[in-house]
Amino acid sequence: MKKVFLVLALLLTLSSESEAQLLHDIRADSILAPRGKTPIGWSVTLQARFTNVGSSNEANVGVTCIVKNWAGIEYRDTEWVATWNSGQTVDVTFVPFTPLANGPDEICAL
Repeated sequence: MKKVFLVLALLLTLSSESEAQLLHDIRADSILAPRGKTPIGWSVTLQARFTNVGSSNEANVGVTCIVKNWAGIEYRDTEWVATWNSGQTVDVTFVPFTPLANGPDEICAL
């Protein structure tokens, strides 16, 4: 009985570690800019880091940055990456954003 249990446990461990890599898979890694507080009425650069974790090279991929406040979406921009190799990380700079009111904003990259 112990031998069967050990083999089953080993098989479960091996199967959970071997995840299949998707063919097309772009991951948003982090927001690079801005960091911290931004002054009202001043244009700020928005920048995010993305990685092609898929198994294929990509071409003409759109990535988007959205800024939301308490009232909803106040900024949205999509930039295009012309060529993107599998495993490559790309830092994308978006059109500048100008905050017009006090309060917290949520920045999302997708």
